[in-house]
Amino acid sequence: MGETLSLKADWLLPVTGPPVKNGELLISDGKITACRSLEKIKSSSGTIVIPGLINLHSHLDYSEAPFLKNTPLFDWIESLVATTRKWSREDFERSAAKGAREAILSGTTFLVDSSYTGQSALAMQRVGLRGIVGLELFGVDETSASPVFAHWQKRMEDLEQELQKLQELSGATQNSGALPIELTISPHSLYTVSPELFRLAVTWAKERRKFVLTHLAESPQELAWTDTGHSRLDSYLRTVLPRPAEARTAAGRDQIIERISWRGRGRSPVQSLEAEGCFSDKLIAAHCVHLGPDDLTLLARAGVSIAHCPRSNRNLENGRAPLEHFLEKGLKTGLGTDSLASTESLSMLDEAKTLVQLLTESGVFTRTEALKLALRLITIDAARAVGAAERIGSLSPGKLADLVVLESVPEEEEDDSTESPVEDEARILDALFKGAYRVRDVYVEGRPVVKNGTLENPAQKVAG
Repeated sequence: MGETLSLKADWLLPVTGPPVKNGELLISDGKITACRSLEKIKSSSGTIVIPGLINLHSHLDYSEAPFLKNTPLFDWIESLVATTRKWSREDFERSAAKGAREAILSGTTFLVDSSYTGQSALAMQRVGLRGIVGLELFGVDETSASPVFAHWQKRMEDLEQELQKLQELSGATQNSGALPIELTISPHSLYTVSPELFRLAVTWAKERRKFVLTHLAESPQELAWTDTGHSRLDSYLRTVLPRPAEARTAAGRDQIIERISWRGRGRSPVQSLEAEGCFSDKLIAAHCVHLGPDDLTLLARAGVSIAHCPRSNRNLENGRAPLEHFLEKGLKTGLGTDSLASTESLSMLDEAKTLVQLLTESGVFTRTEALKLALRLITIDAARAVGAAERIGSLSPGKLADLVVLESVPEEEEDDSTESPVEDEARILDALFKGAYRVRDVYVEGRPVVKNGTLENPAQKVAG
């Protein structure tokens, strides 16, 4: 066993246990070996330590796309497509790099990303992030599902080789039980992927025991479209459909749209996916805002995980997802930021802050309940959603040492509206989600990847 690293803080927040005052974390071989309280610390350091944060849904590729707030979803997507269609590979590379840096500097250590180009995976590797990256898949024409999927497979093979070369060049090492970047498939949504193509994606992932990432039931338009059809969603498809020979005319595009078998079948989006055999406990569905009466039961029965994105849902005018019902049904749920094109930041603390505000305003939870839930949704609950709760998500002995050290903001910078509830944990969380602490250091598998707010060399030696 190698040298042991000791981290001391005023408070440790293990998440799965009570806060530890005057705490010390011991780390060896990239894992936590002890989480304990000391009798005293020489002086207050103004620091707290929390588990590394988990972002369950993002699009790092679009980090340099314009941020459009209060824009209806399909107006927003059309604008995004119009902007990024002009981008080169270098543009996407630069954009993904910006997002990866922002994510890790704000305390994220594990990130689930749907990537149009695959650049997200390379950017994550370069800064030391871990997670799951789904290479996106599109294709609404059922008759071309096989060649479209074959083309996607070639893109995936190229991405796998590129990521492997980058890992070898970086000299990255991994401890026993470490979490590498997992590449998988991301069929974008049922309105941009035909049932046949979606089934090919699910089969590919099942054979490899990989996750499937998708957007599901995000908007009222999507809910209406799978039920009776919706003209706004059809007009969006006319705008973004690729231009094979038969789609170069308006009539050709209309014929393709008319043939889409998800459309107007009297089902909700959830029912539509379930009926095609596309559900499993390896599906991570982003948003799930607009659901039919039996949809939660279908999702829970299949073991689907949900990435709840409160800020993106608000900014793209899709409303509030029924989080309390996700929890009642026992659905594995975590928070996601979506992209910087639809969200103000990639900070999971910012996302949690908005969630706390929405939950307390709704009256469904007390503020203390909302604070504790928000921390779980960006740590241990999100870890469960990606099947990694035995390895990350809490400050527990035996788990990987993915953690964040936060320091108190100088008094003159603090938000003077911060309340001080009687309970220590509630007081700390209230201050945390109101900006009274900022990220100082970030560790991934015991390796410091951010020190004093600055990115370190991700290839340096693992602690211990």
